[in-house]
Amino acid sequence: MVVMDHGSKRVESNQRLKELAIKVDERIKQNQLPSYLGCSHCHMELADPTLSSVVKEVVQSEGVKDFLVHPLFISPLGKHVRVDIPEIVREINEEMKGDGVSVEMGKVFGDDLDKLVDGIVSVVIEEDDDVGGYEGGDGLGGFQAILDMIKSQEEASGQQQ
Repeated sequence: MVVMDHGSKRVESNQRLKELAIKVDERIKQNQLPSYLGCSHCHMELADPTLSSVVKEVVQSEGVKDFLVHPLFISPLGKHVRVDIPEIVREINEEMKGDGVSVEMGKVFGDDLDKLVDGIVSVVIEEDDDVGGYEGGDGLGGFQAILDMIKSQEEASGQQQ
């Protein structure tokens, strides 16, 4: 598996994806999944490593021939996900077809809106607790109260039906 983001001129931004790939790889090993399910990272543009260089390196060092590229983009509808990344994948497949290498584009990480919303809300709640707390503190403590109110209204309307 290869996780691909846009890439940045800022080294610090690119480092984040590398850290993500390392953590995914560690989790794969912790769960005793097959070793060929490792995780690498690449950037679509602006930074190295590229998908082409990652595929070539992994083929040479590990003998892996099948790759699934998961773009890390918020929307599956943008030009990069719809056009640019499939074109990069096509070019690599064309270049390496004689070596028996297959690269496919997998699901876009960021495509699941419910998971994105859950992640965002959990961050907001965490920050809410950090700056005033839910139990009547200062700051953003009211956010959890609003979520609780919405939930109770949804439950009440569900009971009325």
